[in-house]
Amino acid sequence: MSTNGEWKAQLQAVFERGVKAYDEMGARLPSECFGEEDSAFLASIGCPTQVLYDFVEDWCWAKEPAFEEVVGVVSLRREAYLAAGGDRAAGVPVPASQFPPGTASLEGISWLPRILAKARAILRGELPPQLMYGCGGDRPFLSTYGVGLAEFLEVVKRAGGNDSAVAAFLKARAQGRG
Repeated sequence: MSTNGEWKAQLQAVFERGVKAYDEMGARLPSECFGEEDSAFLASIGCPTQVLYDFVEDWCWAKEPAFEEVVGVVSLRREAYLAAGGDRAAGVPVPASQFPPGTASLEGISWLPRILAKARAILRGELPPQLMYGCGGDRPFLSTYGVGLAEFLEVVKRAGGNDSAVAAFLKARAQGRG
């Protein structure tokens, strides 16, 4: 197993190759952005190629999220993957139709049920390829609370199934910003 710094440096190299393939070669599929070696590396850290591809695509279009956020999200997914044994495949993706709509709310917070479901699914390795944790809806939602993608994922991880704890965290953040 590579050291923390080694896998992060390798992730950055894979990310940069994906950005180059997307920007310069018109790659529009994970299989076009990442070769077999890159895909094998991503699998070894529990990161589906689709997850990294989505970050590459959003970076190329919107210049966000920053790579540091990508590393944070992938680090948390990697930790969950390794804690589950690291040698088993990711879980079966949850059908996209089972995720709450963006209009759903929890404790008066719209979008929270959807991002919670996506956060838990990415930690389990069950996010369907049609959905992205950290998408163009998630980022503005979290930025209103001054929370980054990795920080939110950590909060969700610590909260387990306690939705109210996550809502309380966001409410406290909102109060601190006001």
